[in-house]
Amino acid sequence: MPPSTVRDVLRQQGNPTAITLRAMEAVIPPDFMTDPVALAASDLSAPLLGKPRGKRRRA
Repeated sequence: MPPSTVRDVLRQQGNPTAITLRAMEAVIPPDFMTDPVALAASDLSAPLLGKPRGKRRRA
């Protein structure tokens, strides 16, 4: 996978395909941050993918 694709996903630019996301997931070790207590204490969070939607207008 080209480094530019990974960069775009991490910067929340574009809309990655399921194939791209699976390829990125495949390199994450199975034991990476599986402890919820350790994850909460680390202040890490997963970035949202894609661009945020605008607020919907109420009718």
